[in-house]
Amino acid sequence: MFNDSINARRKGNYLQYNNSKELVCPDDVKSGNERYFLQQTKEKRKSRFKMADLWYEIAYRELFLFIFLVSLLPMKILYAISSFTYIFVYHLFSYRKAVVIQNFSRSFPNKKYSEIECFVKEFYRSFTDHFAEIIKTISISREKQSEKVKVINPEIISALISQDKNVFALIGHCGNWEMLNILPYILQTDTFGLSQPS
Repeated sequence: MFNDSINARRKGNYLQYNNSKELVCPDDVKSGNERYFLQQTKEKRKSRFKMADLWYEIAYRELFLFIFLVSLLPMKILYAISSFTYIFVYHLFSYRKAVVIQNFSRSFPNKKYSEIECFVKEFYRSFTDHFAEIIKTISISREKQSEKVKVINPEIISALISQDKNVFALIGHCGNWEMLNILPYILQTDTFGLSQPS
């Protein structure tokens, strides 16, 4: 009935966990002190978990409110913040810079280092711009977002879906994928994104 005992011991008896991982006393423990100790332990654990959940909830709501307010800024200002962030990410922190240079060098073995360095700088500018665009998607209207995402020949997809066929669209690893959350609005059907973890 009991899985394993814990290191709390009272008068020669062990407190134990039952099959549902609840802390219980063995049946032969008759002492009121034992039951009181067990009850207090359970209540402390529950209150500790409730308090942690409460702090996570408060932190999440405050962070989301801050990001939402930032997302209300015009896109030009968000891009200006992105350009400022680029200085920190590329020049000061050099976030994964060696990995990025290595990847570009392997992809373009015939390019000179000066050209690779230009590619890397453009990558980091694009990288920070993507974050600005992701933040904007929190508050942007569907109409404005659909202006930024152009689907060529959507009627082909609509025709296949009207025939109860599934459609798989393959896209390259370029652009801002988060902007594609407008696709259900444009195509008037459910869409799902699939990716292979690296």
